[in-house]
Amino acid sequence: MIFVHSVWEDFCRKLHTLNVHSIPACEVASTTGPYLVLKHDVETNVQSAYKMAMIEKTYGHRGSYYVHAYLLEGTKNVALLKKMQQMGHEISYHYDVMDSCKGNLEDAIAEFEHNRLLFEAHGFPVVTVCQHGNPVVERVGYHSNRDFFRSKQVRTLYP
Repeated sequence: MIFVHSVWEDFCRKLHTLNVHSIPACEVASTTGPYLVLKHDVETNVQSAYKMAMIEKTYGHRGSYYVHAYLLEGTKNVALLKKMQQMGHEISYHYDVMDSCKGNLEDAIAEFEHNRLLFEAHGFPVVTVCQHGNPVVERVGYHSNRDFFRSKQVRTLYP
């Protein structure tokens, strides 16, 4: 199915009409009452994510946008992500370190830390993260990127 921004606008308008409150994932621990987390994986197109963020802002919504680290390489992307952050959206890390390091936990930890520091250097605090799932990656010795945080060593580093 091809995503159409007008469909997202209809959805956000409907949530607003129903008085459904949305927050970024980083605020879940400090929020009481009913809420919804709008979570987005930004894998290629920051400009499209920016359009979604604008639609959400129009209806008083804020969400979490999980971005692949390589997308921070472009200054245009970082500028758009900063604007999204200023609207109240969470910008954080969409990691795939187990896949990119072929299951090597030590290498995955080093890559994760490098990218976490990159996000923070751009002013995007990494409070929550979201794993990427690539269905065509052949995995040997691990099942998914989720295995990264299943590791006791990683949970000790990032409690």
